[in-house]
Amino acid sequence: MLAVTHAEGPSVIQIRTQDVLPKHLESLVIAALQQYETMLEAGALIVIDESISRARILPLNR
Repeated sequence: MLAVTHAEGPSVIQIRTQDVLPKHLESLVIAALQQYETMLEAGALIVIDESISRARILPLNR
């Protein structure tokens, strides 16, 4: 939806993992929030996997 509408916000965090327990996600999410703080404030899509996180600034272009 972000790509189709060319939305500039709100920021979105997508988590891709099998283990969705808070104990497991805590360190992944906190690390991503700290790493991408400025981008999140500007509007971004953050994707968190088990081994890596990545960010794209909004609006998303195809």
